[in-house]
Amino acid sequence: MTETQLSQKIIHIFTPGPYGGAEKHIEVGIKVLQQISSNIELIIIGEKRTIKETNYFLKQLKKSNIKYDYFETTKKLDLQLIRKLKKYLDKKQPKIIHSHGIKACFYAYLARPYQTAFFHTHHGRTAHTLKVKFYEQIESFIMKKATMVIAVSEKMQKDLKNLNINSIQLIENPLSLTKIVYPQNKNSAPVFLYAGRLSEEKGCHLLLEAISSIENVKLIILGTGKEERNLKEKAKDKGLEKRVSFMGFAEDITAYIKQADALIIPSLREGLPMVLIEATACGLPIIASKVGGIPKFMQKKGVLFEKNNSTALNKALNDFLKDREFYKKQARDFSKEIQAKYSLDIWAEKLINIYKN
Repeated sequence: MTETQLSQKIIHIFTPGPYGGAEKHIEVGIKVLQQISSNIELIIIGEKRTIKETNYFLKQLKKSNIKYDYFETTKKLDLQLIRKLKKYLDKKQPKIIHSHGIKACFYAYLARPYQTAFFHTHHGRTAHTLKVKFYEQIESFIMKKATMVIAVSEKMQKDLKNLNINSIQLIENPLSLTKIVYPQNKNSAPVFLYAGRLSEEKGCHLLLEAISSIENVKLIILGTGKEERNLKEKAKDKGLEKRVSFMGFAEDITAYIKQADALIIPSLREGLPMVLIEATACGLPIIASKVGGIPKFMQKKGVLFEKNNSTALNKALNDFLKDREFYKKQARDFSKEIQAKYSLDIWAEKLINIYKN
């Protein structure tokens, strides 16, 4: 795809949080888009209260040679930021503004120049507090007025239609790994892997509950978040200190994929998790709750269970252990299909075709 096919300026706007799926989406996505066209630009809105997470994300952008402009906010509602953004965007006069996440959606929509097309990628909902639910209502209101909303899973697309949001295109998250590895656990003791934010809606507390009655298995937990302390206390109360390892945030999960027998996704809500695509592309079996785009993605591969149900998760874990080799072979066969379907080039081509149209 040549640069002349994307002659209009397009500006993406993003407010990073703890490094996760949306952050990976921006990092790998903007990198490939900027390689295709110099007309793709990125604005990062950094929040003072989460400056540590913001600085980490900026470091990742610099490491990937991604060009960006930076704005900072210190308030929940920053009118001065809206004025600064508006002045900047009026000068740039982009053809399209494309926001990612709730806060970027809010500021980008209010600051956009007149007659500029407004795109928004909806990365999913958490709704774990009343404040977040309120923010999600604002996002829904803006999405109804957007030129185009990008959904990252078919389930999300259907949910958005149910909210009377009509201009929707489906573009599933791309594969973000720079290298493919395969599981190599040779030990007799099975190793389960959890990788994600440690927050209530991710369901890690259910995983600890479910695994407590299964002997001779180990669990590696990657990630940080508000629930980390509670989860560590729960693991201690269940006598799991020797079997559960809290490893903190991992920039590269491939070393852990090599050690694992299966990835566990016990989420209560999801879109299409980036870690799901990464692990599946590497041939790692999946044990996951039936939420968001996961069931459609899995195509009856791996083991699925009902969400928010530790008993169902316990059964899913035991079902996997009874036929571990079958699920490993199934996952290895599935990996080639995922590598091809979720390539960055295909993702970029779909997005640019929408921009052109």
